[in-house]
Amino acid sequence: MRRIRTAPAHRALSRPVLLSALLSMMLIATPLTAQPEPASDREPSDDPMTVLGPREWEEVGESIERALRWLASRQQPDGSFPTLETGQRAVDYVLGCQQASGLLARVNPRVNDVTVSIATAGHTAAYNHAISGVLLCEVYGMTHKDQAQRIRSAIGRGLNFTMAEHAKPKRFPADEGGWRYVYPAARERADSDLSITCWQLMFLRAAINAGFEIPSEPIDQAVAYIKRCYKPDARVLTYTILHPQAPTRAMAGTGILALALDGLHRTTIAQSSAQWLLAHPFDRYNQSLNIYDRYHYGVYHCSLAMFQMGGRYWEGFYPGLAQVLLRHQTPAGHWATESPPMGDHIFGNPYTTALVVNALAVPYQLLPIYQR
Repeated sequence: MRRIRTAPAHRALSRPVLLSALLSMMLIATPLTAQPEPASDREPSDDPMTVLGPREWEEVGESIERALRWLASRQQPDGSFPTLETGQRAVDYVLGCQQASGLLARVNPRVNDVTVSIATAGHTAAYNHAISGVLLCEVYGMTHKDQAQRIRSAIGRGLNFTMAEHAKPKRFPADEGGWRYVYPAARERADSDLSITCWQLMFLRAAINAGFEIPSEPIDQAVAYIKRCYKPDARVLTYTILHPQAPTRAMAGTGILALALDGLHRTTIAQSSAQWLLAHPFDRYNQSLNIYDRYHYGVYHCSLAMFQMGGRYWEGFYPGLAQVLLRHQTPAGHWATESPPMGDHIFGNPYTTALVVNALAVPYQLLPIYQR
């Protein structure tokens, strides 16, 4: 069984479930009453606190608190947040969405229910499942006994679904080890992708932190798949192997994070991808590099990834990111909806605000999955 390093004890697509998970994790987290904790397994020069001064950390904390107040003000009496009309609730909502198969998704996708739209169940169920699994693992030890039992049962069933999806035959040998949509359409040109594979690994890592036993083989196979997503000519990790898209910051960050969760943040692949990210910063707020590049989604993954990389990568990344994000926060506390072309604007500014809060709060290490 896999025993990935457990986080320190000190301790949030149709993307409604991502929004619910992100908001839930942040709204239950410890208030930001202190500066970020130093990472216990890094040398002093790699202390995440050193990248900003005391006054700058105070400004970051105030920004996060203001955003959390705005998000809380948007929560409805039933626990939901405004987004698509499908709506969502927090932990109870996620638990209520679990299908008989163990899939954590509001809509059970049908065979070949995959289109180019990001709002279809076929496209999003795999994301919803893994993201919800991370949420449940993070809150598992923070709830009362009865709720904890419901969560434990849901996590177990969800892990079984994840393992069953991983074992599905792949048409292309290069895709062995990864995850893809629940029911990929026949025209899909890949049976695995970096994005879903990383989320599934985050679910497995969060489950290990929560005390669940996970077989080593699926994790090792997934890590091998992720390494094959590296493109030497571009010196960065990309979305798929056989039919690569233009590189995006979100996929670079996603791949780095997945490797870091397995202790591989010092590999050439992770370091080259991190260097690529430093060369493609988020200095132009809400603007994409290409048609595949999602700004706020990339901010989230890259902040987690560069925090895991530490050292000069974190120092070269976080101060500039924090400056841009704080400068573009509205007086009310939220951030703008996602800009086209990928279409995430349909999920509104609770979605983008949740992503930004999670990105800014990474060095506070409030949640086990975000800790080094």
